[in-house]
Amino acid sequence: MNEWAFLDELNLSELVLMAWSMHPGAHRALPREVLYAIIRGEDIVLPERHIDIWRHTIFKFCDDHWMQVKPFLSCPMKSRKPHACFSCPDIQVAECTLVNHETLVLEASKKRGSRT
Repeated sequence: MNEWAFLDELNLSELVLMAWSMHPGAHRALPREVLYAIIRGEDIVLPERHIDIWRHTIFKFCDDHWMQVKPFLSCPMKSRKPHACFSCPDIQVAECTLVNHETLVLEASKKRGSRT
């Protein structure tokens, strides 16, 4: 019997949750086979999603303004680890982006401006 056969019995929510615990980039739109591979510990490179761009922008802003934002943080970003926002569900990142939209848009435009 295949040791991974139990994966076929999981519904999509259970499968995504299990995969996400091993790779924060796992999400519902991925094919089951990719989620299986993540759970099995295979080295999977996932394409960057639009929400991930906002994760990087949030981190950059918080890092650049650490002394000002640190007292207000109640999320994984308070660890100041570069991938802290990747441990947040997409909906949390979307909410953070919406609540701080003007500030983050300015941060993103500074980032784009520095590339030219």
